[in-house]
Amino acid sequence: MRIVEVNTWSVHLPLKKPYSIAHHTFADVHILFMQVVLENGTYGLGSGTPSIVVCNEHFEPSFNYLSSEMPAILKGEDIREVESLLDQVHRFADVYPAATAAADIALMDAFSRFLGISLVRFWGQKITSLPTSVTLGIQTWEECRDNIDAFRSAGFTHLKIKIGENVDHDIEIVRKIHEYTGEAMHLRVDANRGYTTNELYRFYHATRTLDLICIEQPLRVTDDHLLPAMPAAIRSLCMADESLKSPAHAYRHVEQGTGFAYFNIKLMKSGGTRPGRRIARIAETHGIPLMWGCMDESRISIAAALHAAYACPNTQLLDLDGSFDLASDVANGGWVLKNGNLMVTDEPGLGLSLLQKI
Repeated sequence: MRIVEVNTWSVHLPLKKPYSIAHHTFADVHILFMQVVLENGTYGLGSGTPSIVVCNEHFEPSFNYLSSEMPAILKGEDIREVESLLDQVHRFADVYPAATAAADIALMDAFSRFLGISLVRFWGQKITSLPTSVTLGIQTWEECRDNIDAFRSAGFTHLKIKIGENVDHDIEIVRKIHEYTGEAMHLRVDANRGYTTNELYRFYHATRTLDLICIEQPLRVTDDHLLPAMPAAIRSLCMADESLKSPAHAYRHVEQGTGFAYFNIKLMKSGGTRPGRRIARIAETHGIPLMWGCMDESRISIAAALHAAYACPNTQLLDLDGSFDLASDVANGGWVLKNGNLMVTDEPGLGLSLLQKI
């Protein structure tokens, strides 16, 4: 079954409201898209959100790569040779991870649609439902409280709190949130590389009675080597995020014993489902639990991450709220949200449909 069309385009989407992480504020997002069309009319969709902050991937070169290289690689090829096609697609995943992810996702969506089964069923579904966290940016207590009320009313039970700019403020806000939510919310924090080892030590000891699930990327990537010297109780909470962009990084963490207790896989860092699932297998082999995370993304790539997550037995946490903040999107379907839990559909591929024709 030949690929007869490869369409690419981009959309600049505003967020419903701006939010802040350590040292950055976001108000909108520029997303690139790809559609692969087969000769029988079946199509697959992919999307990617380049990140200068995390991957040093600038949007324009990334989109130019997607729109010029991918049609030349894929048009006229047989979708049944998807593994060989992915070999070619992933040649520059370290340079253009979001563009590569868009092509990877579109190919896997088209391939599993061609087979007539959902992508997670093709891989082998291990999990049916997990709660996703929703995110509080760095903000005042009053803003936090209003957002928490809205999240609880919508049925969410897992909350991720952005920290990392001021450890004293972080301690105060996390304590207030815990006191306000009680057992109704399970809390995680994300420092986005904002702490020194001394600040991480202070934060941990000030919040150790709050039952935090994890501390995401507390140190700068260049300070990974300092983590093994931290107390075991601190290391047991630490999750690799910006320090984990590829299977090679995953191997480095396990071989060098960098001390991260969790891996956070993001398709926009790794370059799509194939390298993401390779990271997951490395983690599974070494008994490391997974969280699947995201940037601000279309529900297309969120669906792909969810299908990949549910095909991995060591997936424990989801942080797939990246499309919730978008004011609009180009597709619907892909997953169902109920009481804060995400579930895939059993429709072929990723179960997506475009909202408008290209």
